[in-house]
Amino acid sequence: MAKFKLITVLTVATDREEKARQELEKKVAEQAQADAQLQQLMAYRDDYQNRQRSGKPMSPFEWQGYQDFLIRIQQAIDIQTHICDKAKKTSEAAKEHFFKQRRFLKGIEHLKDKHEKSEEKRLEKVEQKLLDEFSMTRFRLKE
Repeated sequence: MAKFKLITVLTVATDREEKARQELEKKVAEQAQADAQLQQLMAYRDDYQNRQRSGKPMSPFEWQGYQDFLIRIQQAIDIQTHICDKAKKTSEAAKEHFFKQRRFLKGIEHLKDKHEKSEEKRLEKVEQKLLDEFSMTRFRLKE
């Protein structure tokens, strides 16, 4: 059987697809972690606001501290939202890269399958030719 000449390309494509898959998994996990942190911050802000609203009246000094703290929480939420957006973009980029690598690998695998089928047909023809020649030789010897 003739050797598939793109075996090295197939090996490299397989390795690249695996690395892209691992990178995608990493980026998706990072995105999920960033989203979870954002949800925690938002829940903490909401909980803090609800506790303060249902509590006792505040002095002007306490009210100022309350407002300052809410501003800091909102700033943290804004920063975390930016981090989430960035994580989503890198996750999408990793996804595109993975699918690009997968398409390339599938193309090489298709070529390999095509080569193998072609080689099988060639070998069948060679075998049939040998059988035909053998039959002709036997027929000639009988005459």
